[in-house]
Amino acid sequence: MLKSLSALTAATVLGLAGVSISATSSDAKNPASRFSCDAVGSGDTEFSVKYEARVKKKGPRNKFRAEFETSTADGFVAGAPVVFSVDAVVVGTVPLGSVGPGDLEAELRLDTKARGRGHKKPFPPDFPVVVAGSLVEASIGGVVVLGCALALN
Repeated sequence: MLKSLSALTAATVLGLAGVSISATSSDAKNPASRFSCDAVGSGDTEFSVKYEARVKKKGPRNKFRAEFETSTADGFVAGAPVVFSVDAVVVGTVPLGSVGPGDLEAELRLDTKARGRGHKKPFPPDFPVVVAGSLVEASIGGVVVLGCALALN
C-alpha cells in the first residue's frame, strides 16, 4: 500500500511540475507589459491612457493610446491642438475634434505596425521607455490640463 501511495504521489508531483513548466514556457514565448491610467478633471474633462509592449514571433509590438475628452462648456474649442507627452517628451499632437453637440475629443494612437493609413501613427524615434510611474500628460496652449501616472496592469 505504501509503495502504491508513493507512486501516486510521485505521479501527481510530476504531473503538476509538467503543467507548471508548460505554462511558464508558453508565457515566456509571448511576454507582454500592459500599463494604463485615467484622470478626471473638472466638468466633463477626462483623460485615459493605455500602453502595451509585447514580443511576438515576428518581433516586438508596441501600442500606445491616449484619449482626451472634454466639452465646449469647459471652455475648450474644436481645433485646439492637444499635445501629448510621456515623461516630459512630446510624443504627438492631435487637434480637438467635435464628436457631438458640445463634445470634443483628441485621440493619439501609436503602433509599431502602423502603415500610414487610418488613425494609427508610428512611434516617434524619441519615444521614452515606459515604466510603472511614467507620467503622461495632455496639454493645451502650453498648460497641462490633465495627467496621470501609468500603472502596470
